Amino acid sequence: MANKKQKEKARVSKEERKAQRARSRMALWTSVIAGVMAVVIGVVWIAAPPSGEVAGRPDATLTEISQDEWIKGNPNAPVTLVEYSDFQCPSCGTYYPLLKELNSEFNDRLRIVYRHYPLGFHAHAELAAQAAEAAGKQGKFWQMHDLIFNQQKDWSEKVGSARPLFVGYARELGLDMERFEADLDSKEVRQAVEADRRSGDRLGVDGTPTFFLNGVKIQNPRGYNPFKNLIEKAMTDAS
Repeated sequence: MANKKQKEKARVSKEERKAQRARSRMALWTSVIAGVMAVVIGVVWIAAPPSGEVAGRPDATLTEISQDEWIKGNPNAPVTLVEYSDFQCPSCGTYYPLLKELNSEFNDRLRIVYRHYPLGFHAHAELAAQAAEAAGKQGKFWQMHDLIFNQQKDWSEKVGSARPLFVGYARELGLDMERFEADLDSKEVRQAVEADRRSGDRLGVDGTPTFFLNGVKIQNPRGYNPFKNLIEKAMTDAS
């Protein structure tokens, strides 16, 4: 009986040693994987361009801005910020108040140019761009632009057509409704949106928002102060 108990005890002890070795191997592999991940993350972080870093050469099509474009600020300002944007894009909605603040701070020293780049997977982005263009034909592009961004959550999450909401915004702005609805569906308005998107394609835009500062593509700044610093540097370089 005693011999049987000793054998059982030895068997249990052996199983415990095996389990302990397995746990040790698992801990070792976990440490190795964690170390590799840390190295990979470090390399990616080092390789990634800093916030706001210039990522290209100046493009003449971005420094010679047509007066027909949607410009906020001084049309003859020494610094030009071109934004390719999608009204339904959450990141564009995040940058919207930053751009308003930049416009307010730099006033006549900065011109901001808005260009449409509605993404195909955003169900209402195309119509939102057309609504802004249609309002622009009555001199209220920027007012519609602001309304659409301020109400982004309401219409971007809508199931079905967002058209009634955009029509409501036009009414709120006091637009000629018959003209607005005709322009909303017009070939001219659709072509204006498409022209912006094609210009973005030619410049290598592949997401929104994408910014060009004095004709040079920049990495999206991570907040207001980095954006402000970048513009101030561009002003110094332009002087």
